[in-house]
Amino acid sequence: MLSNKSFDKWAGEYDASIQRHSEGYPFEGYYDVLSYVRSLIKKPKRKNSCVFTCCFL
Repeated sequence: MLSNKSFDKWAGEYDASIQRHSEGYPFEGYYDVLSYVRSLIKKPKRKNSCVFTCCFL
């Protein structure tokens, strides 16, 4: 388990870390899922639909 400082450092490098490992388990398809979720957020199906916010800290 990472300490608070180690986690903060890793969080700052998260995107680069995922990019390096996106070709295999456990992150294969990670960017496809993000794109799909973004498409749902940007294109609500009905006028009064809820906004879904996804945040990874």
